[in-house]
Amino acid sequence: MPPTISEAIRWGRSVLVAAGDAITDTPSLDVDVLMRHVLRCDRSAILTRDHLTMTPGTWRRFQQLVARRSTAEPVAYITGTKEFAGLVFRVDRRVLIPRPDTETILDLAISRLAACGEGATGVDVGTGSGAIAIAWAIACPMSTIHAIDNDEGALQVARNNARRLRTVVNSARRARVRFRQGDGLATFTASVHVICANLPYIPTGEAPGLDRTVRDWEPPVALFSGPDGLDAYRDLLSHASRLVRPGGSILMECGDAQATALSALARERLPTSQVTVHQDLAGRDRVVEAQIPKAPTDHTRGTLPFP
Repeated sequence: MPPTISEAIRWGRSVLVAAGDAITDTPSLDVDVLMRHVLRCDRSAILTRDHLTMTPGTWRRFQQLVARRSTAEPVAYITGTKEFAGLVFRVDRRVLIPRPDTETILDLAISRLAACGEGATGVDVGTGSGAIAIAWAIACPMSTIHAIDNDEGALQVARNNARRLRTVVNSARRARVRFRQGDGLATFTASVHVICANLPYIPTGEAPGLDRTVRDWEPPVALFSGPDGLDAYRDLLSHASRLVRPGGSILMECGDAQATALSALARERLPTSQVTVHQDLAGRDRVVEAQIPKAPTDHTRGTLPFP
């Protein structure tokens, strides 16, 4: 006979605790999310129904999901969804799972683009699931966001997210996102006000020490970028100066130990830019911003072309 919901939750916790911290350090949270996914209800509903016996089908399904989590498969891949910036995105192994830390670069991108006024344009480089690009476009509905990724599989996920959110979020219907496949900014030609880039930045030598949930499951192409983790940003900065309009910004997410090196790289590649490091909500260096100087103004002739 299947157990009650509360009994099943206790069983799931015991399985994940036995699996060890190398699998998960949040067994209770993981089990709670998996149970809500199986029962298709929120946490409050589970609390009021936890004395009820599970059906044979839901019990088998829950056991299967807990077994998957015990192999270090990320919860987001198991449920197929991840919340980011108040929106629910579909994710699978073709894309990196959106992180809460990445909301820092999104908030900056929204602020910088909104300041440019109606008709401003931005580009999200390495869009993956489309989380940044779509949330950005929804927040700035009078702007156009270009979303670039070099992997067609990732772009399929992103396009599907855009289509789905247009049907469930009213503000998403006004959002303008243009998806395109490309190797970073190498073949991109549009002039933009803001470049937003959450590119792979983990040094390749750090792979063995990564959490198994990340190392064994998420796409390596979205994680690693050379010995110091900055190869993707070297390529980005080599193209950015020809694309960003005067007064515009290049926003780059990085690891907290990389902000100094990435700032130095930005100053080297864009010597006239103003470089600023922004911290996430935990107080860790998270985003390096390089702002291009505004074009000088001649009050008798108007704005002069920036040399």
